[in-house]
Amino acid sequence: MRTFSPLLAAAFLATAPVLAQTEDSRLEEIVVLGERRTATDVPTAEEMASRFLLRPGAESIVSEEMLREKRVSSLQDVFEFTPGIFTSSRDQGTGGLLSIRGSDIATEGPRNGRGVRGYIDGVPLGRTEAGLTAPLIDLLAASYVEVYRGGSSLRYGALSSGGSINFVSKTGANNPGTSVRLLGGSSDFVQGQVEHGGQHGDVDYYVSVSSQRFDGYRQQSAGDSSRLTSNLGWRVNDDIHTRFYLTVGSTHQETSGAIPLDQIKQLRRTSDELSLRADTDANFDFYVRAANKTQVDLKENGLLELSAFALHTSFDHMPTPFSGIVDNVWREGGLGVRWENSLDVFGTPVETVLGSRYTYTVGDFKRWTWENGGHDRGQLILEEDFTAEILEVYAETAIELAPSVKGFLGFQAVRTTRDIDDQFSGVPVPSVPIFMPGGPQPGSRDGDYSNKVTFEDFVPKVGVNWEWRPDNVVFANVTRAFEAPTGSDVANIVDRNARLPGLLLPDIEAQTATTFEAGFRGGVEGLRYDVTAYHSRIRNEILTRCADEVSAACTETVAFNADRTIHQGVEVGAAWVIAQNVVMPGASLGLDLTGAWQDFYFDGDRRFGDNRLPNVPKVFAITSLRWGGDTGLYVRGVVRYTGNRTTTYDGSGGSAFVVPKVTTLGATVGWRAERMNIYVEGRNLTDKAYAADFSATPTVPSTRVGPRLVPATSPLVRPGDGRAVYAGISLGF
Repeated sequence: MRTFSPLLAAAFLATAPVLAQTEDSRLEEIVVLGERRTATDVPTAEEMASRFLLRPGAESIVSEEMLREKRVSSLQDVFEFTPGIFTSSRDQGTGGLLSIRGSDIATEGPRNGRGVRGYIDGVPLGRTEAGLTAPLIDLLAASYVEVYRGGSSLRYGALSSGGSINFVSKTGANNPGTSVRLLGGSSDFVQGQVEHGGQHGDVDYYVSVSSQRFDGYRQQSAGDSSRLTSNLGWRVNDDIHTRFYLTVGSTHQETSGAIPLDQIKQLRRTSDELSLRADTDANFDFYVRAANKTQVDLKENGLLELSAFALHTSFDHMPTPFSGIVDNVWREGGLGVRWENSLDVFGTPVETVLGSRYTYTVGDFKRWTWENGGHDRGQLILEEDFTAEILEVYAETAIELAPSVKGFLGFQAVRTTRDIDDQFSGVPVPSVPIFMPGGPQPGSRDGDYSNKVTFEDFVPKVGVNWEWRPDNVVFANVTRAFEAPTGSDVANIVDRNARLPGLLLPDIEAQTATTFEAGFRGGVEGLRYDVTAYHSRIRNEILTRCADEVSAACTETVAFNADRTIHQGVEVGAAWVIAQNVVMPGASLGLDLTGAWQDFYFDGDRRFGDNRLPNVPKVFAITSLRWGGDTGLYVRGVVRYTGNRTTTYDGSGGSAFVVPKVTTLGATVGWRAERMNIYVEGRNLTDKAYAADFSATPTVPSTRVGPRLVPATSPLVRPGDGRAVYAGISLGF
């Protein structure tokens, strides 16, 4: 064993009444001791980065400046230089994996960001019970992004074992004027954005309209998306600020199938025959999100925040022919209240935060067999009503223990439910195997398989921060994390048990973790650094496996709990200005480096022993050598390294079932001027064939050869994009 307001919402585009969003877009956090936050406090990315220095945890800022000079269509584009986040990208950035400290490493198919909670301006993004739903995020409308890894996310919700991400929106106050952004390149990728912001007296506004389309590097990987993102802020008086938000959009994405790893060089631009025949896809045909947050300055009695959001999504999905056509509609809403104050207790400065949040989700889930190449619905085979509730209560206190030393103590209590109400009343439909005419087709089940489960936990945190020299800190903390199963996890267990009489798969339990973390960050002249080490002991980690009880060919999966697992690692980030005034006045030569060593493994598991967990590498790193100034010519070269990754839980299959390490190269050449930027970006310049992501299996899976099942000789993977070149321009007026 290894160790180691009144209803003001009607005034904003006739949205549903929801309570308040202020110009301060941070989440629940303790600010610097001695600085009482007011309703006029609007932190910039730089100010937030400085405040993060005084927090006892792994926290980072991604500024808009880091995103102006490249294609931004995926979470990898945003977070590739963020310590501790492993990302992969494929299908022009619309597919891939985002994992924080091992989150989401074993989720099947299009990933939903399990273990990471998403926020926009401090208010939940929505789809809260399912994780981070990337298609709902307008990456081009973010002013900056806050990243909270591991225990740092505890102040935003007790359900995120990986972390939390907050996308801070542009406003008319911080982004005045009009800007146009155009980008085009390989695989007929085209992206455009027009944004405008302004301020008139006590009211400011921001609107962004964006769209993108592409044919895709592979067969069956074309896609398009359109979004309108807007917000309206009103300074009611010196003590009250409110801001309303509205986002409307749609995304359509074909989904290409996996191919054998041992044939990736020959087949990387193709898709499997079944995906082509059924025209598999994943479409958010329509979504709308409204949010609002109000901040009231109570003077010596502190600061009060009231927030609310509402989300409606319509998801039309054909994941595989084995699953059929999925039509899911979600309606979700939430309310939040938060109070913070600066106190003096027996001469000792104390910062206190108290808050609560309630979220309610209603879903209508239906599924049909498929006809006419996946374009038409056949027989109804599933109909369910789904509800989920989350109630969170949190508190946090920061105390000055000594000069430059601060202690932090906090907790969150959470209770959440998953309720599946089986509404199917049709005649049972038999499934059709793949080797039969018209197959494969999913079938329906007979009987009522409603199910309701409840999960709850108490999540404490304790930490300390020492600023041993100005802007340089050492920190440590111990936190507990809690993550409940998603609605899909619960529903899949019910479905598999229903389809096979006598089968009784165990219910899914919530996973919990205790994490020990320490690190140091800060900087000296010309150098900024961020180093964090962590060790997490996880019980009941939620993973997925082949539902071989239903299909020996691994065409369906089901969630399960591991006994005990360990996630540990070291995260590193650094930015070094090597020299100033290189070649020409004002131009500097710099080096950026981000990477991690991470060791995730089963800890004496009954089935998998101490084997390494799959899907993520032990080592990954990205480095960039950059030259240029604030204006004029600039050049950047990028090297990305991803270590090898295992594909089976039990380590079987030998080297044939290990995805090999890969190094890819990129470069950017551009020209900066006042309110203008022109650039050309190249990715994967050596045209490496590599696996972007894949779905792990418990052991070497079986594959079908006609009606027979034989052991597979290679894992199935989803290739990354080949060599690509993009040209972009942004103009401000």
